Amino acid sequence: MWIALTRRPLATLGLALFLLAPFIALRQPAVQAALLALIEYMRSSGARGVALYLLVYGLGGAVAAPKAPFHVLAGFVYGPIVGALVASPAGTLAASVAFGLGRTVLQNVVRRRVEGNPTWDALGELLRDDGLRAVWLARMTPVIPQNIFSFAAATTPVRYRHFALGTWLGLLPITCFHAYLGSIIQSAAAVVRGEQTPSVAAKVGSVVIVIASVVGVGAMTRFAKKRLAEILAQREAAKERAPEATPTSEPTG
Repeated sequence: MWIALTRRPLATLGLALFLLAPFIALRQPAVQAALLALIEYMRSSGARGVALYLLVYGLGGAVAAPKAPFHVLAGFVYGPIVGALVASPAGTLAASVAFGLGRTVLQNVVRRRVEGNPTWDALGELLRDDGLRAVWLARMTPVIPQNIFSFAAATTPVRYRHFALGTWLGLLPITCFHAYLGSIIQSAAAVVRGEQTPSVAAKVGSVVIVIASVVGVGAMTRFAKKRLAEILAQREAAKERAPEATPTSEPTG
């Protein structure tokens, strides 16, 4: 995806604006008022409130909105346990929406620009054969921008079931942490503004996130390098074993 975008500066600029749009929108008074109304509806409408939350979160996935505010919102409305139970499948749903858009919008664009690149081809084999582990490791690494990972993954041959399961398992710990943070916020306005109530658990969780990022990046890098090296070595060995085709011609006349 990055190779393709660096060859198209306008596409890169468009992607940057696309990613910034949700953060800018969340600062607008009209959007904040809509979120306050959503919170009140979720609190008073039971299952219909959950359905609306799923719908809004799914639409957020389509526009690459960050996931953390949605998890915090669920924790504030429903508490840490029920909030996590609601936010976890919603996060997978939002990621699936983005994945579907990536498969229909981005994949062909990227493929035309990286076709024949041996490293990209090897990466495709890795994600096709070990997609569940690769997605799980990526989702477990908080430093990776999770709102755009779904679009990037869609440009690879990873199977959807591996993507969805890896996403759900990988995001579950951070989703539970965000739901807890939401449960200790005192007001809906603080949720909308992105404020957090400091606590010992929140501070410890932040340290854990930093450690998880370092460990996750290291694990991902080691896993990817090892598997890519294996795949490239297998390809080279296959080329050496393949008999060279030597055209022969019979004399005529």
